[in-house]
Amino acid sequence: MRFWSPAVMVPQILTWEVFRFGFTLTIPLRLMEMWFLLSPVAAHFIV
Repeated sequence: MRFWSPAVMVPQILTWEVFRFGFTLTIPLRLMEMWFLLSPVAAHFIV
């Protein structure tokens, strides 16, 4: 079990936290982008 040393675990945890944080940040941006892209189409169909 020498493979799971802190030198290996800490970078994996840090990269996972950064990835998760960036992913949760990009979800609202993607939703806003989709909303801005689809709102003219939706307005066209509603009107």
